[in-house]
This record gives sequence, structure tokens and C-alpha cells, in this order.
Amino acid sequence: MHPSRILLFPRRWFQLRLRTVFLLATALCIYLAWPHLARQYAFWQLRGFGELHRYDVSQFEGRNRHGSVVLLSNSRIERLLSRLIIQRDSFPFLGRSPDEVLSIVPANRGHVRLLVVQRSGWFIMPGENLLRATMYDRLGRMIADRDITIPSRMWATKLRYDAASHSFPCLEVVCVHHAPIAFSNDSARIHFGSHTQRQFFAIHGDRLTFVRVTDEFGGNWADSHAAKVYHGLGGAHRFGSLAAWSQALMSSDTIHILEALLHLPPKEAVEERDLANIERLQALSQSNDVWIRDGATAALAEFEKLQD
Repeated sequence: MHPSRILLFPRRWFQLRLRTVFLLATALCIYLAWPHLARQYAFWQLRGFGELHRYDVSQFEGRNRHGSVVLLSNSRIERLLSRLIIQRDSFPFLGRSPDEVLSIVPANRGHVRLLVVQRSGWFIMPGENLLRATMYDRLGRMIADRDITIPSRMWATKLRYDAASHSFPCLEVVCVHHAPIAFSNDSARIHFGSHTQRQFFAIHGDRLTFVRVTDEFGGNWADSHAAKVYHGLGGAHRFGSLAAWSQALMSSDTIHILEALLHLPPKEAVEERDLANIERLQALSQSNDVWIRDGATAALAEFEKLQD
């Protein structure tokens, strides 16, 4: 057949088909990219509000870096958080309790750009309550997800983010326990007391590290308890061996040292009483850092107590 007799589709037909393919491809790209774009938009919106803390059941209080305060509706924050937080069975997305603790804090440490803390909706007396802390990078991707255990019969009432007091940013969790009625041994007086525990978590790389805990007794409980702050010790499970605990104790990293001072030394450390560890604790007990000094003093006392 002669080439001039070959039937060709009109150019207009090809233009329409190509335009249709282009529009379909664009729609597909938007559909696939939309969750990421929505998450990024929510991330930058939340960072732009500054520090956000729950004000009441329907509002959040936002405080930006210039110190100005603004009240934001719960529904607006909820819409943004729903694009960011991955729901977990033990953590309903947002509770409706007026005293719920939930904070959103901009952070700049390593890859961390945003810290979100929420509380589990389940609380059984005298069981433990949980806080969930999640951290996000500059793209709004979750890079850390940690549970914070609140002791039995205590309730987390306040969260505070501190980026200036130490060489690392720190999250402080304040837990309050209203103690039952207590009777003094030397009188018939009835004593009411309160117990406040403060847990401190350092933002370290892409992790939230437990570094310090203190206990404070108040009210007229002080008749039988000294009204002062006590440095607490964490569980013994953090370090599984003497070598791991000693390595953290000898570290030059402040956070590693605080971890070693927070958690009880392994039983073998007390039994062997390595002279190098004792000397290190004695040196740390003279540190200019009050956290390290308190921790080393408490650890030395624990050595002496367990030795006796």
C-alpha cells in the first residue's frame, strides 16, 4: 500500500490522549503524595505554634519563642495531630478529660524537631499509668516512640521542656501522689501528706533517655519525713553486667554518666567493690553538676548500705 494511503489518527486525537494520560499521572502522584504533604503541613503548623500545653478540655495554650501566648481550639490541634500521630491500641488518639496532659514542643537536637507527649486513656488504681513520647524529624517522620511509666497511685500533672539548663534538652515529668492518712508514732495527730516525683528525660541523639528522678514530700507529712528533695534510684535492669555499668560510669558523656548513677549498680559491682568504680564515684560526688553530684552521693550510699 502506498504510504500516502495509510490512515493516520488526527493530531488533535493524539493531543487529547496525551493530555488525558498526563492528567491521570498527575492525579496519581497527588494521591500518593498527599499523606506525606498533609503530614509535613501539620508538622510545620505545630512547630509554628511554639510550646503547646493543654489549657482546659477544649483549648491548648501556645507560647512562641517571643513569649506571646495564644489559645488554640482542641479541634484544630486534633486535626493536625491526627495527620502526625500513629494510633496505638493502648493510647487512644486524644482523650477528653480536662486534666489530660498532652504537650507538643519544638525541639532542635540531632534529628529531632518536634516532641509530642500524650497520656494513655486507661488508668486503673492502684496500677501504673503510661505516658507516650514520640519524636519527629524535619520531614515529620516519627523517629522515636517511648513509653514513660508513672508509678502506682501517682498522676502526671505537668510537663516542662527545658533546653537551656543543661548541655542537653530535657523533658521533666511531674507526678503527684496524695498520700493516705498517716498516724505519727509519738502522738495522736493525723498527718496528711503529698508526694511529688519528678522524672527527667534527656533528648540524646534520636532517643529519649531517662537520666534522673527525685522525690519530694510536702504538707504536714514533714513531721515524720524531712521536707527535702531526695535523689531516687531507678531499676537494676538497665545494665545487665558490671562491665556495661562500669563503661557508662567511666564515660565522658554526661548522659551516660547520669544513666549509670540513676540505676542501681549490678549485684556483682557491690560484691566485688572495684576500686576504680569507687574512686570514680568519689570523684563524681565532687562534680560541679548538681545532678551528677547527687547521683554519685546516692550511689556511694547504696554501696555502703548493701555492703553492711
